[in-house]
Amino acid sequence: MKKSFLLLVLALLVSNSAMSTLIDSINYYLSADNTAVVIAKSGTGYSGTIVIPSYVIYNEKQFSVTSIGYRAFDSCTGLTSVTIPNSVIDIEKWAFFSCSGLTSVSFGNNVTDIGEEAFCACTGLTSVTIPNSVVNIGERAFEKCRGLTSIEIPNSVTSIGYSAFYDCTGLTSVTILSNAIVSKNYTSTLNFWHIFGAQVQEYIIGESVTSIGEYAFFQCNSLTSFMIPNSVTNIGCRAFDRCTGLSSVIIPNSVTSIGAGAFQYCTGLTSITIPNSVTSIGEGTFSSCRSLTTITIPNSVTNIGDYAFMNCTGLTTITIPNSVTSIGDYAFMNCTGLTTITIPNSVTSIGTSAFSDCTGLTSVTCEAITPPASDNDVFLRIFCSNIPLYVPAESVNAYKYAPSWRNFNPILPIGFIGYTITFNNWDGTELLKLTYIEHGTMPVYTGNTPTRPDDAFYTYTFKGWSPNIVEATQDATYVAVYDEHPRTTDIKEVSAKTDVTKSLRDGKLVIQRDGKTYSVTGHEVK
Repeated sequence: MKKSFLLLVLALLVSNSAMSTLIDSINYYLSADNTAVVIAKSGTGYSGTIVIPSYVIYNEKQFSVTSIGYRAFDSCTGLTSVTIPNSVIDIEKWAFFSCSGLTSVSFGNNVTDIGEEAFCACTGLTSVTIPNSVVNIGERAFEKCRGLTSIEIPNSVTSIGYSAFYDCTGLTSVTILSNAIVSKNYTSTLNFWHIFGAQVQEYIIGESVTSIGEYAFFQCNSLTSFMIPNSVTNIGCRAFDRCTGLSSVIIPNSVTSIGAGAFQYCTGLTSITIPNSVTSIGEGTFSSCRSLTTITIPNSVTNIGDYAFMNCTGLTTITIPNSVTSIGDYAFMNCTGLTTITIPNSVTSIGTSAFSDCTGLTSVTCEAITPPASDNDVFLRIFCSNIPLYVPAESVNAYKYAPSWRNFNPILPIGFIGYTITFNNWDGTELLKLTYIEHGTMPVYTGNTPTRPDDAFYTYTFKGWSPNIVEATQDATYVAVYDEHPRTTDIKEVSAKTDVTKSLRDGKLVIQRDGKTYSVTGHEVK
C-alpha cells in the first residue's frame, strides 16, 4: 500500500514538471501550465526563415507559445527572417542579440514587452513595425540596428529604456504616437537624445499627445524643424534646450504654458510666434537664441520672466504688448542687436539688469504715466546719457528723477518729431532751415555756398559756421562766418602841377606826393 502511494506521487511530479523538447526544428521549454517558451537550440542554432507557431502539441497535449526566451536566437547570424505569432506576450532579454543577417521581423499583435537588448546589433534590419500592444521597450532593445531609417512608437508604449535605439546611425525619422512617452519628464542624462541618438533629424508626435515633457528633446541638435500638434497644452522646462539645428517651430493655439528654458540655446532658431493662448513666458525660455531676429509676443502675455530673452544678440526688434505688467530680471540682457525699445503703459515693474548691455540702443520709449518701479541697474553698461528717452509729456519731470530713467539724456515727450536747425548768413538772412532732425544726428547744410559782398576795404570768403556744427540735441541756429581779405588798389591821378598816387594797403589809405608818403585812415582824401 505504502509503495503504491509513493509511485502515485512520483507520477504526479513527473506530469507537472517542465521540460525542453525540439519540435519542428524549434526548441521549446514546456511548462506544466501548458505554455511554451522558445529557447536556444544546441549545435548550429537557427538559420534561414523561422515561423514560430502559436502553439505546439507534445504527447497529445497542446502548449501555447507565449514567449521568446532568454538568448533564444543569440548570435544566430544565419537567421534571415522570423515571424512571431499573436500568442507571444514577451520577447526576453537578448532573444535576437547580434542576429546580423536578420532582415525581417513580424510581430504578433499581443506582444507587450520587448526585453533588454532583444534585437541589439541586428545590423541587417531595415524596418520594424512595433505592434500597438507593446507596453515596454527595454534598454538597448534595438541598439546598433544601423539599417533602420525610421521607427514608429505606438500609443500603447508607456516605457522606453535607455539607449533603446541608440547608435542606429541610419535612423533619421522617429514618430511617437504615445502620449505617455512624450509627456514623461526626462533629465539631461536621459531623454530622446539618449534613447534614439543624436542623428535623428525629424520627430513627429501624435495627435493624442497633450504635453511635451521636461528635457524631452534636450540636445537633439540634428532636429531642424518641429511641428507641435494642436492637442498639446504644455511645453515642459528645457524641452528643446540646446537643439542647435532647430530653425523653425510652430506652436499652436492649444499651448497655454511654456516652461523655463524650453528653447534656450536653440542657436539656429530665427523666428518664433507665441500663440495668444500663452499667458506667461517662463524663466530663460528663449535665452541665448542668438539667431532669433524677431519674435511676436501676443497680448495674452502678462509676464516676461527672468532671463527670458537674455543673450539673443540677433534680436533687432521686439514688440511688448500692452498686456504685460512685469519684465523680469535680466530679461533682455545683452540683446546687442536691439536698437529701439517701446515699453507699454501696462508695465509697472522692471527687474534688475533687464536691458543691461543692450549696447545697440539708440532710443527708448516708455508709455507708462508713472515710471515703472526699478533699481538703478536696468540699463547697466549702456551710455544712457547719449540716448533719448520718450515718455508721456506730463511725466517728463517724473522720469528725470526716477532710478534708471534719470540717466537718459534727453528725456523728451512722446510725439517729439525732431529739432529745427537754421542756417543764417552774416546779416541774419536765412539760408536754409532743416526740420524733423532726429536726436543725435549730424545736421548737414545742403544749400549754396554762402557769400558776402566785398566792401571798400575787404573781400570775403566763406569760412564755416558759428558755432561749430554738432549732433542735434536741441533746436539750433548756425551763422555763416567769413575770412576777411584787405583790398589793395592803385589809382593814378594826374594834375597840372604834380602826380599824386593813392593806394589802399592793409586798411589804410596811402598817398605819395612829391616824393613824400602820407597815411590816412578812415578819411576821404581829395
